[in-house]
Amino acid sequence: MLRSTAKLAYRPGSRDKLTLESVVNHTLETPYEHMWSRRGYVQVRPDTSLARDGSMTITPRYGSWSALPVDSNSMAMNLADHTPTNDNTFGELTAAWVRQDSNSVVTLRGSAVA
Repeated sequence: MLRSTAKLAYRPGSRDKLTLESVVNHTLETPYEHMWSRRGYVQVRPDTSLARDGSMTITPRYGSWSALPVDSNSMAMNLADHTPTNDNTFGELTAAWVRQDSNSVVTLRGSAVA
């Protein structure tokens, strides 16, 4: 996990202030689920279908799970290799200009999110 923030403020004159702010968060997580910690065998059968261009496509169809190979269609499988991983990134940049007069304050603010 990475979290960073930065802020830079600059006063070009006594009435003006410029501010830049940055926020970046990055999270990479692979949650533990016990059902994904198994090793064993899964039955795989080929499923053929005809594509629009007339070619034949073969798609594997996964069947039942077993601790031992059941037949010649059984394929060794380590479920931990197929655990879903979440990769989230957030970034924001904000700029602001503030001008203070004797009777008023003017603020201009803009931001971008990536």
